[in-house]
Amino acid sequence: MGISRNESSILKGIAICMVIFAHILVIYFSANEYLGNILGTGGVCIFLILSGYGVCKSFLEKEITSTHWNNKIDKVFIPYWIVTLVC
Repeated sequence: MGISRNESSILKGIAICMVIFAHILVIYFSANEYLGNILGTGGVCIFLILSGYGVCKSFLEKEITSTHWNNKIDKVFIPYWIVTLVC
């Protein structure tokens, strides 16, 4: 039992939409910032919880090794730092 990959992707999509909607409400419609903060923070929390759940589930099923983390560093962290330092 648990959340399938497809269900997790759908819920992450909803969480991302919550964050985007919060920004739209506050920036373009001058809505109450409190409402925007609730939507945005809630979306981020949902996304992070689902991401952590996915990493944990992958670790339990596949026993993630150092090769996995090296691939992540090559694909995610290095481009992130290059963009961060250039911009």
